Amino acid sequence: MAKILFVSKSELSIEFAQLFKEAGYTVFAQVKSANEARRIVNEKEIDLVVINTPLTDEFGHDLALNIENKVFTSTILFANSELVDAVEQKMFGSTVIVMSKPVSKKALYKTLGYFKAQQQKMAKVLDENIRLQEKLEEYKLVARAKMLLMEKNKMTEEMAHKHIDRTSKDQRRTKKDVAKSIIDMYN
Repeated sequence: MAKILFVSKSELSIEFAQLFKEAGYTVFAQVKSANEARRIVNEKEIDLVVINTPLTDEFGHDLALNIENKVFTSTILFANSELVDAVEQKMFGSTVIVMSKPVSKKALYKTLGYFKAQQQKMAKVLDENIRLQEKLEEYKLVARAKMLLMEKNKMTEEMAHKHIDRTSKDQRRTKKDVAKSIIDMYN
């Protein structure tokens, strides 16, 4: 389950706690001040921070903007209806979602679903990034191994490539492992 940090000077209602749970979130912590929230966000991986303004030590929009720097943490800011326009202007250009109080359960549930979908999308992008980095690392190692084979064994690039490919298949090892062993052998 994704973790929520609830920041509010008043306690989280049982109804909203249940709504978070139904949306696939668990309330990791509940704090009353922005300073406590900043400490937790810096120490722990939090998926979503819900800020119910005003807080005990500040209004809450500065906290929301600070959290904006955390790539994998999303933020919802609740503000009184008469302040929503001003708060939205301060949040302009950020990914912070500003919601008017009193908050509709239906609107909050929909917003939570949106964040859940965004987190899943971000996880896929991160996985793809890791896969591409590994592929790039393999490419660099194979290129380095080919250069060494060409330099030390007077092979052409095509011969070096075939040597790595054939060794990989014959020994049932990855090209990356074969390339590493060639690099280790010549260094």
